[in-house]
Order: sequence, then C-alpha cells, then structure tokens
Amino acid sequence: MQDEGKTKEQLIIELQELREQIAESEKDKDERKRHEDAQREAEEQLKFILDKVPALIWQKNREGKYLQVNKAYCDTVGLSADTIVGKTDYDIFPAEIADRYVRDDRKILSSSTSVFDREEHHQKPSGELGWSCTDKMVYYDIDGHIAGTIGFALDITKRKEAEAVLRESQERFRQLAENIKQVFWIADVDITETLYVSAAYEEIWGRTCASLYASPKSWFDRVHPEDLCLVTNNLAKRGSGAHSFEYRIVGPDGSIRWILDRGFPVFDETGEVYRFAGIAEDITERKRAEEERARLEAENRQLQKAESLGRMAGAIAHLFNNHLAVVIGNLELATTDLSGDAEIRKYMIEAMRAARRSADVSGLMLTYLGQTTDKGEPLDLSDVCRQNLPMLRDGMPEGIVLETGLLSSGPVVRAHPKQMHQVLNHLITNGWESIGHNAGTVTLTTRIVPVSEIPKSYVRPVGWKPAEDLFSCLEVMDTGCGMAEEDLDKIFDPFYTTKFTGRGMGLAVVFGIVKTWGGAIGVESRKNQGSTFRVFLPLVTDKLPRASEKATEAHQVEQGGTVLLVEDQDMVRKVAELMLKRLGYEVLAASDGADAVKLLRENPDLIRFVITDLTMAGMDGWETLTALRKTRPDIPVILVSGYDE
Repeated sequence: MQDEGKTKEQLIIELQELREQIAESEKDKDERKRHEDAQREAEEQLKFILDKVPALIWQKNREGKYLQVNKAYCDTVGLSADTIVGKTDYDIFPAEIADRYVRDDRKILSSSTSVFDREEHHQKPSGELGWSCTDKMVYYDIDGHIAGTIGFALDITKRKEAEAVLRESQERFRQLAENIKQVFWIADVDITETLYVSAAYEEIWGRTCASLYASPKSWFDRVHPEDLCLVTNNLAKRGSGAHSFEYRIVGPDGSIRWILDRGFPVFDETGEVYRFAGIAEDITERKRAEEERARLEAENRQLQKAESLGRMAGAIAHLFNNHLAVVIGNLELATTDLSGDAEIRKYMIEAMRAARRSADVSGLMLTYLGQTTDKGEPLDLSDVCRQNLPMLRDGMPEGIVLETGLLSSGPVVRAHPKQMHQVLNHLITNGWESIGHNAGTVTLTTRIVPVSEIPKSYVRPVGWKPAEDLFSCLEVMDTGCGMAEEDLDKIFDPFYTTKFTGRGMGLAVVFGIVKTWGGAIGVESRKNQGSTFRVFLPLVTDKLPRASEKATEAHQVEQGGTVLLVEDQDMVRKVAELMLKRLGYEVLAASDGADAVKLLRENPDLIRFVITDLTMAGMDGWETLTALRKTRPDIPVILVSGYDE
C-alpha cells in the first residue's frame, strides 16, 4: 500500500488537487457542451436561413459528393436531403446533365476559377428540363486547402419561358410586318422619330429603311409636288383620331404610284397620345383599272398570235419534213444506182447528210413545240444517266470534271430514251461550255422531291396541275461563268444564246421535251457564280420492262407480194413507191382513202398489207383503216405520220 507512508496532510492535499481536477474536467465538459449546443444552434439557424432562401444552394467535397443542400434544391430535384447528401451528380441526374456538372466542378477545382451567371438546364421532378442562373466557386478548409465546391442557382424557368413567348411574339410581328406588301410604320406624334418601318418601304418608296430612321421626315421627299400640301394638311388635322387619305409619290425612276395612308393613335396609361401607327398601301393598280384591262386584252391577243405562230411553225416544219423525205429518198435511190461512179456518189452522200441534218433541225423545232406522237416508256432516270456517262465524259475538255450523285435505283419516269439522252447531252454540254478553258466541275445528280419543292418561277406547261405529290429531279450544276439576271427569262427561247451566233436550240429542245412529258424546268444562276439547271418529271409506278421485253427478236420476214400504199402527197408517194419496189414489193398506190378502198375491193386477195398516211384530206388514216377492214378484217395496216397529237 503506497499511501500508508503518507501523512494525513499529504493525503488531504492530494485529495484537494483531485477535487480541483474533477471540477476542471466538469467545467471543460460543460464548456464543450455549450460549444456544441451553440454550434448545433448555429447550424440549425443557418439551415433555417438557407431553407428560406429561394435560390438553390449546395456544397460538395472534392470527390463531388454532396455535403449539404437546401430545401429549394431538394424541391427542384424532387429528392430529400437525406437522399442527396453523400451522393454524386451521377446518382441524381441523367448522364448528359451529370457530365456537364462534373466537368464544371473539375475545371473550378483545378483552376480555382469561379462561374457566375451561367444559364443552364436542370431537371424538374416531373422529368422536364428547367432553366437556372448559376454561380459556382471553390471553398477552403482550415489549413487553406481547396476542400470542394459550393453553388448557388436561381430557377429562371418562368423568365426564360416569358422571354421565349416574347421572342415568338416579336418574331411573329416581324414576319407579319416584313412579309405584307403594305408599309407598316410607327412614329412619334411629331414625326421626329421613326420607331419602326417594314421592309416594304424600300420596295414602294425606293429608299432604304435606314434613311427613314436617320431622317424621319425624308419620306416627304417622294411625295408628288402637287400632293404635298394635301399630305401636310391631313397630318396636321389628325389630332387624336384615325386618319386616312390618298396621295401620289414619285419613284427614283420617275414612275408615279398612288398611296393609301391609314393611321391611328396609340395611347399611354394616362390616355395621352404618344405615338401613331399605320399602314401605307400601294393602290396604283386599283387606280388606272381600265388601263390594266386593256393591257390584259393586249396580252391575250399576243398569246393567241403566239399560238397561231406556233401552229404555223409546226405545219411548216412538217411540210419541210415531207419535202426533205422526198429529197432524202431520191438521194438514197440515186446513191444506190450510182454505186459505180464513186465521185458522183460521194457528192450524193454529202447532200444526203445535209438533208438529214436539216431534218434534225426540223425535228428539234417539233420537239420544242411538243408535237409528238410518242407515248414514251418507263425509264430509270439514274440508269439512263449512268449509260450516257462515258459519252458525256468523252465530249468534255481536259481540266473539267464530271461528278455524279445518282440514286442507286430510280426515279422512274415516263419518257423516250433518245429524248432523255438529248436532255442530258444539252445540259451537260451547256455546263462545260460555260466553264470554257478553265478548270471546273459539272455535277449531275438525281433525287426524288415533293412537288412543293418545285419553285413557282420554273417553266411548266400551260394549265399544269401535277397529280402526284412526288417528282423526280435531274440536276446539273456547273462552276462556270453564270448568267446575268436579264438572260434568265429568255434562256429557253429558241435560238437565244449568250455564247455565239448560230447556237441556241439546245435548251429550247430540253424545254420542249420536259413540256412533252408534263414536267417543269428552271435555272438558278448569277454572273460569275455558276448555274444550276433542274428538271422535274412526274414519277410513274409502271414496272420497268425486262431486257427480254425491250429487245425484239430478230427474225426473217418474207419479202415480196403486193403492198397498198396510201399517201396524198404526190412526191412522198412516188418516193415511197420506188423504195418499196426496190425492196422487192409490188405496189398499188392510192392518193386518198376512197381510192385505197376501191383498190382493195378490186384486189381483195392480192394485197398483203397496207401502208397509209395518218393525216390526209377527206378520209384520214383511221377512217381509211376502218373502211379497209370492212372488206378484209384481217389485213395488216401500218399507219404513218409525223403530224398528229
């Protein structure tokens, strides 16, 4: 027992010291408790304050785990604080939102920078996205080291929605004001400030909107001198009521326009007029009506004249073809008979070539006029392009590249293969000729488009009413010299050219072919910026013919026998008769349908088949066919014509 040797006094002293230590310990415990209570109270007060703040407030550690969040944050996210604390953004938000939050935190932690007034999305409890205006920054521990991030955000969803509504309203107003043909204007009472004027002002007044903003009374400069006093008096009398009056303005080119100006006052909250708004409308057409009717009547007469000229041109072309057929037929017969005289035969062949070229020109005119009996066939437009690519590339100069963007299959259109070859050849040639000797590109593409994508400015047949919603589009784009605006309206006219005299039927023929097959064509071009031609043709649902259906089997036809030839043109009939005889046939020739019926009745068993012109005076080809088959129902008949719709 260690304490046995101690004196009583020593024991008392030690006991006293022990009591003091116990008392000091109790005092420390009380102090700690008071401190803990004070800290708890402060934290509760802070939490109370934070929960009353409408802003979203949060605190994260360096690992991105939430340490605390306020009530606004919980309400916005739709989770309790106990659920959020200790979790990361990936535990709470969709990945795409969490990714953005984490990237922000890492950037702030690594650079000690702060983010202020950033507008970003947050997710509402319903799952829809809202908007927040956010501040983020780092906070430090007691040793001065970065401990994590804190953030503050205001929910600005309603403000953003209101801004969107306002923007939409302003955009609707802008579109309405800028797309109406009338001038919409707003000005102060004394016309010392132009608050708004629509784009139509530039079209009607021939002055810029900027000039009116800079000088609000400058629109008076366009008022006709004789009407200036009228305008001034009407504006002075408008007071607090609406006004409406008519006056004339003089355009930059000296032209006169009539204006109907209507305005009304705009009142402030006190009922005072503080600005005027109104509409100025160009009523020129409504004012010299009789002149417009006369113009329309003149245009109608011109259109009828053009149609008559077209019919006359067609008739001349067909007559020309008939004469050329006689020339070519006789040349062919003469060439055969002159087989032993090489020099004269050479001259005959050259003359025949020239005649055939003349016939080609006549054919081009008929194509432009749309006078064809061809019913066409279903064609894969992309396939037609691919088949013609080698020839198209061979004809192009070096340095010019032909690029393609063709559909793998289709679109299917109804047309004639040779005519589509002409369309391709003319458009591609037009493209590389516009590039000239420079390096450049011609691009050929096919696609399917809705009919709504066909510009209204494109040329189309009279009374064009497309029955289908989808159309094929053949596009040829070049990087050439382009065309001036004044050339675009005439580009499809026969013999019009921007290149050199002697050309100009190519695009006219393309137009005629497109018109024949119920399509539309147009060009978009600017000087020195290339051109883009687009051909739109109706899609067809017909099945493409198989290769076996396209090719007719070659087989021997027994020649000889008697042919009944019906043709009312003497020269054509004589040439055809000579050719048939050269082929080994006997020929009975008739100058009209009645004569043909008479010959068949006289020789019912002698005649093997009939060749008849379709367009003849008196009985035409169809009537002749009907009459002939009353005598011989089984007789084969070939109807021939180049002049029938």
